[in-house]
Amino acid sequence: GLSEAALLALQNHSLLTGQIARQMETKDKKKAEEAFLAGALHEVGWLVKVNDTVAHGAGLPVDRSLLGAYLLGLWGLPHSIMEAVAYHKEPHLLAHPAFELVDMIYIADHLATEMGAKGTAEQELDLAYLARVGIDETQLSGIRAAATEAARTTEGDSA
Repeated sequence: GLSEAALLALQNHSLLTGQIARQMETKDKKKAEEAFLAGALHEVGWLVKVNDTVAHGAGLPVDRSLLGAYLLGLWGLPHSIMEAVAYHKEPHLLAHPAFELVDMIYIADHLATEMGAKGTAEQELDLAYLARVGIDETQLSGIRAAATEAARTTEGDSA
């Protein structure tokens, strides 16, 4: 299982991801709350105890994003949240023509990771992909500025 420190870091990262995602949805309050929920739950797959010996012994990598999405499906959460959790690392794998919830979580997770303890994300945001779904670098700068403010607010809450 996760250590207490790792669990706390996961909780902080998940809440910040939710807050950043919620800020991206400015028109629809219900969709904004859905964005927060998807962001807050996007790493839920890490909370599931997996028998690594069985999984890796069978040569099967454990995909925590898909595991989390499956769990959310069992709980009866909306399909859009399940998709966002399942594909938040690789949103291009989910066929969609324009900016959707999965893209909000993709960006929010990336920014929350940058602002967290790690300080750097595993890989850069795919700017060409984001342009295809309608997010340009100017919009991304605005999202980043709002995320920085959300991170400052979150730190104030936990102090």
